[in-house]
Amino acid sequence: MEFTFQTDDETKCLLEISVYFLQKYFLYDENKAIELMNEYYNTWKHVHTSDDFYHHEGAFHVAVLVHYIIGLRGKIGVFSFWRRDNGFLETPREALEYFERNYFIN
Repeated sequence: MEFTFQTDDETKCLLEISVYFLQKYFLYDENKAIELMNEYYNTWKHVHTSDDFYHHEGAFHVAVLVHYIIGLRGKIGVFSFWRRDNGFLETPREALEYFERNYFIN
């Protein structure tokens, strides 16, 4: 998977899992999911000055955020309400299991 930005191996792995979640939960094809992730990362890098943000949020919530901000062109000020109203406050068990199987492989 090729991103248009540089990051460390752990963050790249986390974002690759987020791309998978964009496909699974929001039905983007792989190319579109990568495009959304690239746009989000490159647009918001001045706000998220450290990749620690992505690790703090986790792969599923990063996918939800990317879908809302880039995919839906939602307004950041109401993201928390949208996330709550659409049932995305908790990471689904199967997403946690996928993350554990694919992130902790090294």
